[in-house]
Amino acid sequence: MSADIFDFWTNVRGDARVHPADEKVLERSEHGFCLDCLPSNIDGNLKEASVVLLFVNPGMNEIDLTEATDHKAHAKYKEMRAGNRPLRGEEDASRAYKWLLPITKDFGPWDVVQKKAAVLNIAAYHSREFKSPHMLAALPSCRVCLDWAQSVLFPQAVAGKLVVICLRAASYWGLRHKDQRRFGETLFAPLTSRGGHMLKGNEREAVVAAARRALGTA
Repeated sequence: MSADIFDFWTNVRGDARVHPADEKVLERSEHGFCLDCLPSNIDGNLKEASVVLLFVNPGMNEIDLTEATDHKAHAKYKEMRAGNRPLRGEEDASRAYKWLLPITKDFGPWDVVQKKAAVLNIAAYHSREFKSPHMLAALPSCRVCLDWAQSVLFPQAVAGKLVVICLRAASYWGLRHKDQRRFGETLFAPLTSRGGHMLKGNEREAVVAAARRALGTA
């Protein structure tokens, strides 16, 4: 049986910079992650999301460093890891809202997206640029995330129970295929820019239509 991603994070303190299971690996490996920020693979209500967007790891700016010493942010990250908090929005200091808004604008109004969509990253740790692909196989937290996605999330999308859209690092998620951008009913891996914006063609129209149906904005 695969590890549950929510159980994996449940006992991690809100102010923790590293998951205990990852500590030794991070100590003995060169990597590009900033361990002065708060980690989370999850943003949004992943437990009940109708649409899940897949990326590789959280970005980073000065706000992420500031939040690491903010008690309110500690509580927020605990809620994020539990997968039952809406996506961070305009009311939040995070850069996540400004980044996600243009990516999701065709899916419907932000207030709907915020409540019904979620983000899942393979890696929980922040970086300004992702230059640590070797760590995705080495870190227990990454392996738990990938295993949970492959065994729990993806089968639901293949069956059409929710929509999963891979917007970054399809090869690491196991969704890169030279002739296929859609798997089953609603598991998608469209071509994207480095910033996670879908390119024209390559299932883009089908992805948008499926997302809008799932969110009730069609």
